[in-house]
Amino acid sequence: MSELIPVAAALIAAVDVFRGERVPRGFRAMPLVAVGLCVVPPVIFQVLLVPGAFSSGVALGLLPTLSELATLCRLVALVGLGVMAIVVAQRSPGGVAVPVYSSSDEAP
Repeated sequence: MSELIPVAAALIAAVDVFRGERVPRGFRAMPLVAVGLCVVPPVIFQVLLVPGAFSSGVALGLLPTLSELATLCRLVALVGLGVMAIVVAQRSPGGVAVPVYSSSDEAP
């Protein structure tokens, strides 16, 4: 259960970015790809650990490799989202400045 809540939150956020209009069209699916890269290898890992799923030792031999693949997928997802954020920020036109604090003489 403790693993399901962050995955659900990440999926909700990724779908929100995908459906939104703020991110350019070509980059909207990147968060969904990142969530997939972070979720699929651990799911396969858990399926291989199901008792009786595989009677041979081949599946057990794949576990260290799959663990390394999961780590690599998380790294690629993190770096990919970071690079995507930089590229999108450089490509987007300058936005309108929003005054956060204005020192006016008027009191509320």
